[in-house]
Amino acid sequence: MANISQINGLQLTAQSASVASTASYVGPTLTQDLTFNGTLTVTTLNATTSSIQYITSSQFNVSTNVIKLNTTAPLRYGGIEVVDSGSSPFRSGSLLFDSQNNQWIYVHQNTAGSDVTSSVLIMGPQTFNNIGNEITIGTNRLTKGAGGDLGEHITSSNITDTGTVVSINSATQITGSLRGQVSTLSISSNTASVNLSTNNFFTLTLANGTGTNINPTNINPGQTVNILVTQGSAGTGTVTFPTLVKQPSGSLYTGSAIANAIDIVTMIAFDSTNVYVSSVRNMI
Repeated sequence: MANISQINGLQLTAQSASVASTASYVGPTLTQDLTFNGTLTVTTLNATTSSIQYITSSQFNVSTNVIKLNTTAPLRYGGIEVVDSGSSPFRSGSLLFDSQNNQWIYVHQNTAGSDVTSSVLIMGPQTFNNIGNEITIGTNRLTKGAGGDLGEHITSSNITDTGTVVSINSATQITGSLRGQVSTLSISSNTASVNLSTNNFFTLTLANGTGTNINPTNINPGQTVNILVTQGSAGTGTVTFPTLVKQPSGSLYTGSAIANAIDIVTMIAFDSTNVYVSSVRNMI
């Protein structure tokens, strides 16, 4: 066969797949690169069996910017099917467009005969009449269902997660319970340091005959913290605070002088400088 390097305007039409009872038509073999400067059309008398069976190159390059599928007598599903290595001829995963529901779906079958799973492909926020300038999810924003069409779109919610702080930037309604962890404070050098950035509930047991300075750190505006203070078995432990802790004049909290007494000390912060204290003493 002569080497062919370029053909201008080639159309191949298969008239019959059978040449003789003991032979079949294979067609020409091209041993060099083939370039088409026109349109290549492959047709057959039987449209249901017409196909290009294999492209054996390890890389298939297409220079056009758009590939159109399902253009003749469109079926409901069109897309890409991928065969998992070692599972041929069974398809492992498919990305299909469902033209009836107007959405992309992912379809997966592990092995022949096994269950076929499918799921809607989730997409970002919808942008209308502005291709190339699509809306994206906001930085650090959690996503939420945006509805629209069949509910396959997501968009930014009012919840922000910076990696250290989660913020809810809208009115919040909680239909279940909301609770925080309870941390136990330790005393070192007569000081119980309360890191307000770690929790809102603490417990503290006073040492007999010793004064304990309760020192809040990392104050967060708008925070309320409760400390359950338990007196020692002798009831002789006392409590003091640094000057950043503000108390009612003439009614400073020092701890109930009763063995094993339980007090609740509440700290409220309106800024990052001071906390304001109220207390309920000798709970029984």
